Amino acid sequence: MDEHGLFNALMMIFSVLIMRAYLAPLRPEEPSRPMLSHLVWGMYAAVQYLAMASGAAHPLLVLSANLCLIMALHAVSCGMGPREALFHTGIFCASWMAAEVITQNLLLAAGAGGQYFFDVGNIISKICVFIMVQLRCRLYSRDSALPLPGRFWAEIMLVPAGSVFIIYGTYCLTCTGGSSVSFTAVSFIMVLINHVAFDVYGKMCAHAFTERQNSIYAQQISSCVRQASEREAAYRQSRALRHDLSARLVALQALIREGRCAEAENEIGRMLDENMPSRQEAVHSGNLALDALINYKYAAALRDCVSMDCKLEVPAQLAFDPTDLCIILGCLLDNALEAVRGLPEGDRRVSLAMRMEKGVLSIRVENPYAGSVRTDRKGQLLTTKDDPEAHGIGMASVQRTARRYDGLLSVRHDRGLFRAVVILYSR
Repeated sequence: MDEHGLFNALMMIFSVLIMRAYLAPLRPEEPSRPMLSHLVWGMYAAVQYLAMASGAAHPLLVLSANLCLIMALHAVSCGMGPREALFHTGIFCASWMAAEVITQNLLLAAGAGGQYFFDVGNIISKICVFIMVQLRCRLYSRDSALPLPGRFWAEIMLVPAGSVFIIYGTYCLTCTGGSSVSFTAVSFIMVLINHVAFDVYGKMCAHAFTERQNSIYAQQISSCVRQASEREAAYRQSRALRHDLSARLVALQALIREGRCAEAENEIGRMLDENMPSRQEAVHSGNLALDALINYKYAAALRDCVSMDCKLEVPAQLAFDPTDLCIILGCLLDNALEAVRGLPEGDRRVSLAMRMEKGVLSIRVENPYAGSVRTDRKGQLLTTKDDPEAHGIGMASVQRTARRYDGLLSVRHDRGLFRAVVILYSR
């Protein structure tokens, strides 16, 4: 390999390192399909080498290949969906494209030229892109890598798509005698606009997630309010029953003495039915928020003929926000109850276990299920609802809430049994 080939190989490696640095904060886990990931990385490296070897003789072809391969890298290495991958790819390619043409125009304005003009421009532009990537990685928040509703995505996607078109169009005009200074200014402005759009995209994702999470908060608060109302009604019924207890016991005694045992048995059954609401409570841990939520879900399970087993070994006072606990429990129990409703009555069962030990709270919910469980490329659960944008936020909300306490969510599903375990660490 001659000096020029060695230089091209080094620039290809530098391009791959830049791409890996850009994807690093987007890729918290190893790719679920490593062989496919390695294949796409190899294709990307080959395109970078060929582009250097040809001196970028076909810029539109190189741009198109980079767009396709970088989008594929986002998909296979980071597990992104098509819309999210396309947006990140557009932002990245527009910024890199602008950096390259700005560098070349500045070198031309400075009177540079000659045999090594293209190579020098590539080195400087890649260094600039590498610096931009490092700055972006330090400011990037993983929470912004969330799905965005289609309408908002289409609007924000116009920024990188328009930037690529403007930069390429202005570059072609400059090559035919346009002002290089004006083009450099336009390209620099496009870079800034794309970085602003990236931040706006993150804020929009976080806002959309918060709105969905707030709807879950509202549902759980409504559940607690209804449970409190039911408990109040049960208390009033029990108080009325106690008030009439003496008179009814006298009547029962008279029936028994007269040998009218069947009537006495019916009267006892009516008394038990009147006190049924007070007996539809599964837990009495002393923690008002947990008791209210779990007992409400327990009553809902009974109405659907679901056997719900609850085991709580927790103190009355926990070092966790009650709202966060209600979010976690509400989502897990809602998913479990929904999964078993389609099963035969004899198979409808849900198991809940909570245990606090040495500052660690463990929450386990188990239930049988029928059919298959949908997951994405990273093994994350996907909703089976008809409207995925309006649903599927439950488990993501549980995972996000668990991270507030340095905790984790573990999900396993095999042989018809679904198990979700949440671990929280007290601060």
